[in-house]
Amino acid sequence: MNFSSLATVFTYVMGGIGLQTLRRTAPDLRRPVKLAGSKVIAPIATVSAMLVAYWSGFTTIFYVLTSLFILVPIFWIYYAVKELNMNRALGVTLGLLQLLSNILLAYFAYVNILNSSYNLIGSFIMYFLGFLGMSIIPSLIGYLAVNETGRKYIKSGLWLIGLILATYVMSFIGNFGLLSSPIVPFPYDTILVVIIGLVFHYLAVYSGFRTEEIENIVREQAQQD
Repeated sequence: MNFSSLATVFTYVMGGIGLQTLRRTAPDLRRPVKLAGSKVIAPIATVSAMLVAYWSGFTTIFYVLTSLFILVPIFWIYYAVKELNMNRALGVTLGLLQLLSNILLAYFAYVNILNSSYNLIGSFIMYFLGFLGMSIIPSLIGYLAVNETGRKYIKSGLWLIGLILATYVMSFIGNFGLLSSPIVPFPYDTILVVIIGLVFHYLAVYSGFRTEEIENIVREQAQQD
């Protein structure tokens, strides 16, 4: 139940961001329903989803993010090769290395963090550095290996990696982590998560751009008039 709920909540993070980004990048898009007060509601929605995710605790976040990153290699193996002109051998290599890294890191964390009380902080630092490399290195290599459109997509999505990393750290050091004495106790942990949520909300909104798909929708709507 916790796993399914949190996996769903992660998709809610995109709701407020998507709303405000489309208002900024596609003001001419036809909207049968226009939500009033979106500039206030959108960031509140993002922060609310962030808090629900954070309150689920480190263990649940660990399982969900491990599962999500098992699927990320599909982006490199299939989408980046087919749509972004990445070399097939490089795409397959990036995808398989990221998949293998995720499995090894998950095993390390399962043994040394979830099922151990010895040197939790040191084990988490080692795990997190590996997780950071698994997240960032393929993105940097991919950024240099895809076409111009692909670079725009990767650059505009870096905020999501930052959000995931920040949430991961907070879930460990905060009141809902595994430490008997949290580094950031309640309510300061919750306040910090709210601040993090707001920062990444606006980073996401202002990193968004008008895609070709939006242009096609606007043209189709114009033809229907």
